[in-house]
Amino acid sequence: MKKLCLILFSVLIIAAPIFAQKLTKEQLVEKSNALFEGGKRQEAIDLIGEYPEFSDEPDVLYVKSVAYSELRDYKNADIAFQKSFDLFLKNGAESLAIADEYAAKTPATKEDKEMAALMYETAAVSFGSANLVNALRIVAFDKNGMPEAKRDPKNLAGFDNFVKDYEQSSLKLAELNAQNNKFGDAVANYGKAIELNPKSSAAYAGRAKVYRKLKKLRLAIADEKSARLYAAKK
Repeated sequence: MKKLCLILFSVLIIAAPIFAQKLTKEQLVEKSNALFEGGKRQEAIDLIGEYPEFSDEPDVLYVKSVAYSELRDYKNADIAFQKSFDLFLKNGAESLAIADEYAAKTPATKEDKEMAALMYETAAVSFGSANLVNALRIVAFDKNGMPEAKRDPKNLAGFDNFVKDYEQSSLKLAELNAQNNKFGDAVANYGKAIELNPKSSAAYAGRAKVYRKLKKLRLAIADEKSARLYAAKK
């Protein structure tokens, strides 16, 4: 009997890893992030490596990219940053295309306009996330003394298209905000479009109209002047 118990105990010890509970994505992020925050960068990366099914999730990629950066493994850090950037860029471009379809419907119903606004907003959020990834990359590499050329925000593939699409989503969302009398949101989104393209005559002209509705004439006149200046330079 004693021998049988020893055999059963041995089998359970050997089989334990097989029956060990797998982590959910949320648990993986929490545990790997805790390891990272505790200074165990390599352990965090090794843990993520045990879950290839979650390896391309944005929050998992974030931990990987920053952990690799802290370990001065710039090649793998850049790969993780690029994957995360690509993911948000793809989601943003797809949302922008869907929004354009709804906005182009003639005649456009109230539901069409609401759907267009929602998808433009979704696109803007996705592009904003891509922008954040790039900012994190620059900060991480700057912290670790990477050469300035490597910290160039344009170093990520697809950056030029990203800026154009992000500007378009912000501009179109602002136009719909203005149409729906959401003037505060309109000003913010026109401002984002101008931040992305300081020579956007359409953004200045659109924001000027909103400022006039808000009776902010000094700001409206300044934007109208900028709109004329950049329109003439095209």
